[in-house]
Amino acid sequence: MKKTGKLVFFAIPTLISIPLNRSSEHGTLKVSLSTLSNSYMDISLLLAQTIGLYLVLEGLVILTQKKFVVNVVTDMSNHKALMYVTAVMLTVLGLLVVLNHNVWESTWRVVPTIVGWAMLVKGVMLFFVPNMVMTKARRFAKNRNMAVLAGLIALAVGAYLVYVGFGLGA
Repeated sequence: MKKTGKLVFFAIPTLISIPLNRSSEHGTLKVSLSTLSNSYMDISLLLAQTIGLYLVLEGLVILTQKKFVVNVVTDMSNHKALMYVTAVMLTVLGLLVVLNHNVWESTWRVVPTIVGWAMLVKGVMLFFVPNMVMTKARRFAKNRNMAVLAGLIALAVGAYLVYVGFGLGA
């Protein structure tokens, strides 16, 4: 919250500032913290639904299509343009999550934040140390036990996010 003269501004993470308690001939604009809290919850739910569904699908692909995953990782490591596009997408998506949902609390809402930071870090690493990232990815994809573990973790985290995101427990 930032005070400027008699106006109070609350910065919303989407880089929009709303003047609070400002009177004009059209009335008074009042935004309650509960309204802003609800919009944060809406973002949390949207991210839980989106990331959850993606992780469920990714976990299933890793567990059922191992040869395909190994081929994708190998092909990607041989195509610099594809690595660059992937780095751009991961960085942008990671930034979108981190800038709009950087929630560090001991609830399910921290999970999308952690996934966002992981996307951002991986995207930046693909920009600066692509060979190291792809070498580790190839090694990881070829290791049957690690691939199964990754698939199970993705499936479990995804299922949890789908559960809370779609309100299946309510």
